[in-house]
Amino acid sequence: MPEHESDPVVVELLAAVEHEDLDFKKAERSFSKQDLQDYASGLSNMEGGRLILGITGRRPRRVAGSSAFERDLEQQARDLENAIHVSIRPEERCHFGKRVVIFHIAKHRLGVPTSNGRGGAKMRRNEELIDLTEERRHEIWNENSEDFTARTCAGATLEDLDPESIKVFREKWMDRLSGSSQKRDRRAAERRAGLSAGDFLAEVDLLRPEGPTYAAMILLATRAALTRHLGNAEIIFEYRSGRAAGPAADRLNLREGLIGCFDELWERINLRNELQSVQEGLFREPIPTFQEEPIREVMLNAVAHRDYTHQGSVMIRQYPRELRCQSPGGLPRGVTLANISDSSVPRNRRLMEALQGCGLVERSGQGIDLMFASSVLDTKPLPDFAGTDADTVVVTLGGSITSPASILALRKIAEEHGSNLGTEDFRTLHHIGRQEPVPADLQVSARHLLDLGIVESLGAGKGRRFILGRNYRKLTGDLEKYTQERGLDREQNVQLLLKHLQHCGSEGAQISDLQKVIPALSRGQIKARLATLAERHLARLGTSDGRLRRGHHARWFVVEDGVDADD
Repeated sequence: MPEHESDPVVVELLAAVEHEDLDFKKAERSFSKQDLQDYASGLSNMEGGRLILGITGRRPRRVAGSSAFERDLEQQARDLENAIHVSIRPEERCHFGKRVVIFHIAKHRLGVPTSNGRGGAKMRRNEELIDLTEERRHEIWNENSEDFTARTCAGATLEDLDPESIKVFREKWMDRLSGSSQKRDRRAAERRAGLSAGDFLAEVDLLRPEGPTYAAMILLATRAALTRHLGNAEIIFEYRSGRAAGPAADRLNLREGLIGCFDELWERINLRNELQSVQEGLFREPIPTFQEEPIREVMLNAVAHRDYTHQGSVMIRQYPRELRCQSPGGLPRGVTLANISDSSVPRNRRLMEALQGCGLVERSGQGIDLMFASSVLDTKPLPDFAGTDADTVVVTLGGSITSPASILALRKIAEEHGSNLGTEDFRTLHHIGRQEPVPADLQVSARHLLDLGIVESLGAGKGRRFILGRNYRKLTGDLEKYTQERGLDREQNVQLLLKHLQHCGSEGAQISDLQKVIPALSRGQIKARLATLAERHLARLGTSDGRLRRGHHARWFVVEDGVDADD
């Protein structure tokens, strides 16, 4: 349209009422990327709408014109789309020679709030941009109360399912029922033994008269069928020898039912699975960098709990000593990183029931338990969920053994107390073994380990801390470490501080210096022992000139036979 003419779209916008689907910004010279993400999130979390740059907000509005994103509008729109995961369409208009930019923001995905790409989320309330309220967040969550995987996949038929995958799936299901201690399960196995493939799938709620469910497609579909009906249900695997950018050393795109590709994926990971070794007497025991069970659990969790309305794929990247799995959709509603091991809120219930039925999953949360337990028993870093946000779940498994001597001791403890140890106990052992403070949410577990005799406690109140017990250190052949951590008794500590003050002479010593003498004691415990010396007239607090002084510059001095060392 010629620059000197009026633009009908702009004219319409000038007369429009700013509401939850329209946001006007003058943005004459520029508009920040953060503001762009925030306002797009706010519009998307209502019903979607338009963000207009170059028109003033207050009525009567005027066209100010905007030079924001003048050189890279399309790229900015793509970056915004990648950041907040909803469709963005940019548009430029010219009204009497002045440029107006319109970002068309799509509504949030079904049941998923739109983030601002930085871990937060916004919403519009009348003409204001505010943080997404819990009320609105729950409204969005409740939009997706229906289980996606229980829906019938429109247009799909039984022929879209791979016969060999159906056979394997059925055998696993029948083996679980036949081996059950429950008569009801064994009778169900006998009844289903003679069913056709279609009747069996119908019996286990994976096939309806209209066609297979999405759960059936995710587990059993052929490559061609999954590409046609649910192309985002794929797993992308990459092996990289380092962090440098560039093509992966190995890449595998798996777009077929999970039953058909599950073993192939593990075999590809195991291909470069380095063996580390632990010495036991004259023998060395090889331990793989990546244990099969926790890796399979990571893969199962990624497929079972991801959001299939999200167009992203599951991405698994393997490095020599680390495996990182990223799945689209964020944590299911009601699940947080704090309660992830205790939660029983499946996003895809029909899919989870099918996985439980065939024995790949035993109960909700058990996979997380297994991952933590395996990491602690092999003295590897705990599973790390850094990078998880409203749109993505990220879990990283470290493969480096940090304490080979502890592995055998941990295994013996697990054998002895196995049924009494849960995920929290393994996490607590991890912290105590590294001489780290026990987090507040694990204090109950620490007391449980204390009752079992696996750990011991030192001090009381705020100064209380936990160490690995004598029996544990005996198993590792490291009693010297136990003695060092346990420390001297109180009187020995008092005498050690006195001896150090005698060495310091007239210079004295600050509390921070004395903490280095007995690092096992807290600042408060050091003060208590110095108070004992003062009561015995063996030490005093003050300055070198004899004045009493408290605070950061105060020092402790020895008093010998009632006379200061510097007198």
